[in-house]
Amino acid sequence: MRRCPALLFIFLMLTFNLSCSEDGSTEPGGSNNGGDDYTLAETATIGPLGGTMATEDFSLTIPAGAFNLDVKLDLYVSSEADPFGDHGTTMSFRLEGLPDDYAEPLELSIKSEGSLSGDLAMGIGEEMLLPESDSTAVVYDLVTAEESSGYLVCTLPVDEAPPKANHKAGGKAVPTTKHRYYTGVFGYATYVRSDHFVICYPASYPAYIDLIVPLLEDSYDAILDQVGLHFPGYNFRKPLKVIIFQPAHELHAKIYFSQDQTGYVPVLYVDPLSLTQQNSPAVRLKVGHELLKAAQNLYIYAATNPPADPAYWWFHRSLRSWAEELFADDSNYTKPAGFDTNPMAAFGGLQAPGQGLVNGLKHSHGMSAVFKYLMTDPGFGPGGIFGVYYRMMTENVTSLDALDEKIESPLETWWPGFFKKYMDGELYAVNVDLFKDLESGAWDIQGPDDSPAEFYSRYGIGNYPDLSARIFSVGLTSYDFDDDDVIKFTATSPTVEQDFLTVLAYAWKPGDLLYIGHASALQIGDIPILTDAGYTDILAVVVNSDGVPPFTNTAEVDLLIELTTEAPLTHAQIAAGNIRCMYRDEYSDTPELNNDHEGHYWTGNIPVAIQASQTAENTWIGGWNRIVNEGEVYKGSVEIVLDETRDTILSVTVHTEYTDEVHEYEKVMDLSAKNIGRYSDYWQVEGDEIIANNEVTLESVEIGGTKTTSVLYITEGPDALIFVKLY
Repeated sequence: MRRCPALLFIFLMLTFNLSCSEDGSTEPGGSNNGGDDYTLAETATIGPLGGTMATEDFSLTIPAGAFNLDVKLDLYVSSEADPFGDHGTTMSFRLEGLPDDYAEPLELSIKSEGSLSGDLAMGIGEEMLLPESDSTAVVYDLVTAEESSGYLVCTLPVDEAPPKANHKAGGKAVPTTKHRYYTGVFGYATYVRSDHFVICYPASYPAYIDLIVPLLEDSYDAILDQVGLHFPGYNFRKPLKVIIFQPAHELHAKIYFSQDQTGYVPVLYVDPLSLTQQNSPAVRLKVGHELLKAAQNLYIYAATNPPADPAYWWFHRSLRSWAEELFADDSNYTKPAGFDTNPMAAFGGLQAPGQGLVNGLKHSHGMSAVFKYLMTDPGFGPGGIFGVYYRMMTENVTSLDALDEKIESPLETWWPGFFKKYMDGELYAVNVDLFKDLESGAWDIQGPDDSPAEFYSRYGIGNYPDLSARIFSVGLTSYDFDDDDVIKFTATSPTVEQDFLTVLAYAWKPGDLLYIGHASALQIGDIPILTDAGYTDILAVVVNSDGVPPFTNTAEVDLLIELTTEAPLTHAQIAAGNIRCMYRDEYSDTPELNNDHEGHYWTGNIPVAIQASQTAENTWIGGWNRIVNEGEVYKGSVEIVLDETRDTILSVTVHTEYTDEVHEYEKVMDLSAKNIGRYSDYWQVEGDEIIANNEVTLESVEIGGTKTTSVLYITEGPDALIFVKLY
């Protein structure tokens, strides 16, 4: 006799929702689990020599060597429990005390009370765990059986041990025995689908197979390829057991776990009433969710109680919420079903709002957007999720510790990057008016004499949680702005480094949001263009990217908003001053001056104007050539290459030369750059020999009668090399 291969991966159970009573007994239907309906029928003690527990209707034969010590068995019977409905053919029995690790096959026979025609099986039930809760339900597996003189007879094989696992279930010891339920079943067939699934289903409804197999295979592939969790090889065996069975409550599908001394064993129940073409999208989504839930729990061994992980309750649910799009049969899919219940979750912090069960569940609805962002990040993606769960499984680290380790981009890059894509609507379809409603402070500009607006943590705004953001609005409708008006936003903190603070600026009007720029110190001009287009406010999103796992600290962050006047940058010209590095003196008497660590020293402070020209698309070169004294020549050039959007510096090359009658000097510096300013037009460039100084003041310089607003510093000292993006 043959049993359906054991499923150690997923019990998608849309089966009857059987709950657990205080005394641990179980009964179908979700009321009292076995206390009233099951009565004691027999008690026996059987040891290593074997024996039989028998009544008129039930017989279990234990061969010699099956038990390694004396075992007390209690048999209960119910004439009312009918878990398989019209497919049931015997009374239902509950056996208590049977060890999980019996060493020889057992023979079971139960007297039939109904039909014994067609495919016969023995339903073997046990109290299984609902992942991520303490709830249990009786879930049945099917073992092939035969008829013999009015009895249904089957062999209970020795369970194959899966790979060795961590047997902690929220810190609780795994039990070595469990209550087993037995009932005869007829009319079920078994379908083997490659090496992925074994499906037990009512033989009279072969159409179920045609409907369920594509849903299972599509979900299997999506979890493997797009989520990145691998099915075989860890705490489970293949193939996956799926049982199509009519439950007490129509749920489409649900996952439960059996638990023994070797680990967790999942089984998948699917409601046959759901298996129609009309219901296919809903069943597809539910099956995918439950398969992913099983995969997650098999990696973290948390089918009962969560580990000591403050992000447990939202982290794994957020991943499943994001994964809806993988299982949704909808070309117009825009966001997860529960997303709109908490779309602004990330603003409160990656972790701070999600602590505890209730808060964690609420937090998870909105945090799916973070997973969508990370899964499209080349530095993370499906491989990142697998890495997170593998670290959690092999080294027992928390989800946020593992996540922080596996994201290649630094916090100050990916966290504000997430908010930009989120605000831009590139992740989910979000009602942009919600951003205006979320404002933590507002300033309606009345005119040029207004005092600056100060939104300080210590004066009512409150501290920012780690990895969080707040929105502030600036009203544009009460003042007629001039062309040279500029609104400045400056975010500072006494404890957070400037690199970890970002201001994202957007122009807003009802139903519309326009990205302007981002920096820790940001200037916005061309305001009349915005107001003429109907924009009524500027929204400043202040992003705090500071923190370490578990991201539960807070920090003071202050925002200063000012209205001022500056000449706009409108031409392709660079102004330069304070160029210092024009000649070398290997035998300088003042070695403290500008040492390049190679024995060379530079002196001099030569203001020079640089005229820039565009030599190729998105490439500019500015140069200088100046004779200070007869025979003493200073030369130099700067080449700046931007990307196609002109929002990112691809390269900065500075070439300097000095010659006189005695000396000759030439130097090339390849520098890096990062955005620090208005409309992404100010850049701070850093290199091995350039020391950045965030305090450098951008000056206005007259060149050829045209006023520009920035100065290029090329120095070997404490100043930074600053230049303006050209366009």
